[in-house]
Amino acid sequence: MQLAAVAVMSEAAETTNHAERVVYAKNVLNGSASISEVAIGVLTNATIKVHLAALTDYTDDLAFVVQSMFNAFAGVSL
Repeated sequence: MQLAAVAVMSEAAETTNHAERVVYAKNVLNGSASISEVAIGVLTNATIKVHLAALTDYTDDLAFVVQSMFNAFAGVSL
């Protein structure tokens, strides 16, 4: 989450939903974001579940899932 938060902090201000994403990124970076909320969201992703069941490396997929879900965690409606 920290890597995604840092990326959000450096994205262009014109990025869609940037203001909401920055608020959440700051919460992640200062430790006030709900880690359990993120964990549940990530662990219920189908790709991550397959990796966990097979005991295979999911590092790249984990980063992709976290970045993909960042708007949802930030409360941005799709």
